[in-house]
Amino acid sequence: MTKREKNIKEIFKDLRTRIAGLPYVRNSLAVSEVKSLQIILEELESAFNTHIVSDDIHVCNGVIKSAIDTFHEQGQLDAEAIQSFLLSEHQINISLPSLKNRIRYAYGDKDN
Repeated sequence: MTKREKNIKEIFKDLRTRIAGLPYVRNSLAVSEVKSLQIILEELESAFNTHIVSDDIHVCNGVIKSAIDTFHEQGQLDAEAIQSFLLSEHQINISLPSLKNRIRYAYGDKDN
């Protein structure tokens, strides 16, 4: 691991700690807003961990959407199966909460 990668991992660790310690009431942050921040951080960290560069993020998002659509057409909107497929076939490591949010956004709440 390069020095740059170590520094970025430390930044993610620090951000996770800061988000987890946000005083909800004093700053008037809703729990859902904090959860949203945590999901965004997970997506960024996932992208970093798979070494997706900014030029490839659009391609990556397209592959994820295509996988969700394909599984939906087959009547198998199972987030864990989609996550496994993306990792094994495309080396895309997306967190389960992030994937579930994308499925909900695309097809509504399907118990995922």
